[in-house]
Order: sequence, then structure tokens, then C-alpha cells
Amino acid sequence: MPDAGAVERREPVEGLRALARFLEADPRLPVGRTARVELSYFPEGCDGRQEDEVDRWARRMGTPAGWEGALFVTEKRFGRVAYRVVSIPRAAGERERSAGW
Repeated sequence: MPDAGAVERREPVEGLRALARFLEADPRLPVGRTARVELSYFPEGCDGRQEDEVDRWARRMGTPAGWEGALFVTEKRFGRVAYRVVSIPRAAGERERSAGW
């Protein structure tokens, strides 16, 4: 899937802001101690290109890149909220699909 353009990018950003406003407006709404919010980006291309993209964004965000199980990942955390760039190697994706993912 291609990267989002300005219009498509605005939707998840506004959604995150709306979620924050919603939770702030009613402090009685439960948020668990282990609640997490993650926005993930999955680069296109072959395994090598995806890993290069993870490395490139890791450098830009000033975060380390590394293997998280079968995934090559970098993330920028803001408490329990994170922006992640994730490479799913072809073999790992095929295993997941065959398992009913």
C-alpha cells in the first residue's frame, strides 16, 4: 500500500486527537493501567527495502531499529503511545497467512 498523502495522513492524526479529547472530556471513562495506543507504518517492497526503510526512519526519529521476533521494527514512544515502522519479512508474512492471520 502506498504512503498516505496529505489528506489520508490527516485522518489518523485527527483520530488520535479526537480520542484524546474524548478521554479528557470524561475522566470517568476507564483506561487500563496497561492500555496502549500504536500507530504502525508498514513499508512496501522486498525484505531488504523494507528493512532499509525501517533503518532510515529509525535514524530520522533517533530511535534504535532491531528485531522483535520475526519483525524488524523501530518505534518512538510517548509513554504508552507509540509510532512504529515495521518490516514484516516475506517468510514471516506467509507463515502468518497460512496460520489464518
